[in-house]
Amino acid sequence: MLEYAQEILHGSNKAEDKQEKIYFEEQGSVSIDLASFGLQESLRFIQDALYLVSNKMESSRIIEESETHMHPDAQKRLIYLITLTINKTKSKVIIITHSPYILFVFNNLVYYSTIISRNPDAAKENDGYFGASELDRAAGEYLNIPASYIRAYSLKPGADHYCTSIKMTR
Repeated sequence: MLEYAQEILHGSNKAEDKQEKIYFEEQGSVSIDLASFGLQESLRFIQDALYLVSNKMESSRIIEESETHMHPDAQKRLIYLITLTINKTKSKVIIITHSPYILFVFNNLVYYSTIISRNPDAAKENDGYFGASELDRAAGEYLNIPASYIRAYSLKPGADHYCTSIKMTR
């Protein structure tokens, strides 16, 4: 999980002299209050996920537009981190998003889960394609997210059907 966090931040988070900072590999550090909005938002999700997992706490979270000011690759890593947290803690998460990247990542993770459910031996063969090659399955780390766990809706105020499912079935 920590690897995903470091990939999202492009560095690591530490407190020094009563000030929280993000340390980048070769570019020094930046105080959280001076970091980009995307890094600030990401850091709070990362800290929450690591806290829940380290304390083995089940929770419910609503995450609104987590992708704001984030690069698409960071969005993908964030969804991986959230998925790992859900799987390790049996937590529930509602994500409100406008990001096609977030929906695409979830679609891929559902597809990955479908492959594994049909052929468990295919997991190792396909892990690299789905960002799961570095996970420790013995520690309960996996990115499998069954389609039954996902709900996706389009909201259209003023329409006859305000809330319409956009989930595809296979």
